[in-house]
Amino acid sequence: MAAHPMPPPSPPASPAPPLRIAIIGAGIAGTCLAIGLLEQIPNLDLTVYESHNPSTSSSSSCSSPSSENAPAAPSRGAGLALHGNAIAAMDATSRSIKAAYFRSAHYMAGDADVEMGTSIVVGGGDSGDGTVVAELGRAKGRRTVHRADFIEEMLRDGRVGVRFGMRVVGLEMLEGEKKGGGKGKGKGVRARFANGEARDFDVLLAADGVHSLAREHVLGAYPCHARNTQPVNRDGWRCFNALIPMREAEKALPRRNIDTVRMICTPIGYVNGLPVDRGQTYSLLATHNPRESWQILDHDPAPTYIRGRVALLGDAAHATAPHAGNGAAQAIEDAAVLTGVFAAWASQHHHCGNGEDDGIDAALRAYDSVRRPRSQRVVEITREFGRLYSLDVAERDVQEMQKRLREGGMYTNGVDMGEQVRKAVERFEEERKKGNE
Repeated sequence: MAAHPMPPPSPPASPAPPLRIAIIGAGIAGTCLAIGLLEQIPNLDLTVYESHNPSTSSSSSCSSPSSENAPAAPSRGAGLALHGNAIAAMDATSRSIKAAYFRSAHYMAGDADVEMGTSIVVGGGDSGDGTVVAELGRAKGRRTVHRADFIEEMLRDGRVGVRFGMRVVGLEMLEGEKKGGGKGKGKGVRARFANGEARDFDVLLAADGVHSLAREHVLGAYPCHARNTQPVNRDGWRCFNALIPMREAEKALPRRNIDTVRMICTPIGYVNGLPVDRGQTYSLLATHNPRESWQILDHDPAPTYIRGRVALLGDAAHATAPHAGNGAAQAIEDAAVLTGVFAAWASQHHHCGNGEDDGIDAALRAYDSVRRPRSQRVVEITREFGRLYSLDVAERDVQEMQKRLREGGMYTNGVDMGEQVRKAVERFEEERKKGNE
């Protein structure tokens, strides 16, 4: 009997194209998210696009801010004294983020084992006797940092590719045939930039700030929420920030104001300060100052943070006033949850590079369902804090202030980040099952 010839071996499967992700904005939200995703998704083509174009660079791209001509992050804004929920969110995203924070920050008391918070102190009028009505964000090893120092330290090792001077001017949802032919529809998003470039991505994650163009794109599907695309200043807050050499601040201020964060509340606004630049500078922040330098803006609630393959995070999703010290923390929580759901997506999927509805939409819906209610509640709590700080003397009830500040602080700072990420992953699994039915 003649032997049948062996069939020729099957050609090796071509490697799957990487998942193409654009992050718009190289602030705290975008940079933390980029680090988290790069650690969790093995086959990933990720670039961060930042509109800021530093005068120190002649190029629109940056590989590592440690180089002599590397672009620096925008330096505007007051310092940060991040609360416990921010530290927990760093751990949930990437431990390298917390390491960068510690390297760039300044110990308030010079001791990692000393527990402290932001003291909210009543001032002005007969009741303004210096009573402490709240201690927000209590944690050991409390540190302060300028956001620019924190961002540059996160970018220092060059893992995150950033293109500077890349301002997005338009977004377009893609619903076309699969790449390479075949049946079925593909999905993605096209970003157009001010320099004339147009690039296609499987996912676009927008952390482009309080005046977000992506927010207009996402909420454009909801005509009744058209007003919510723009930031608001419901209570008329204005802000003035001064950076004072520490040697001058030490001559003028009590030592406790240097070693701790103290917020002095008066009927015409509040004043607080904290060390930045690793303790070399004192950042003084005042509100309702006649020489204000910018408005304090936040966002009214949006009905969604996603549209197609575009998702909002950080100030683009839920800009928050500084009264509760939790705006940056909420941005890092966004990064932690997005990292968690995309890690779950990557663990069970080999991206085929054709933009199909392959679980990415479910991941974005899970992120929206978990992060939107909490972040919007934090915006409302922050507004309430601001109103409490500026009560007229006759309206003050110190015990009621203490109660409401304590309750709000417990909500913002007392989150279980592991549980928040687990809840998002569970929602992702539920959403994916629905899509497969």
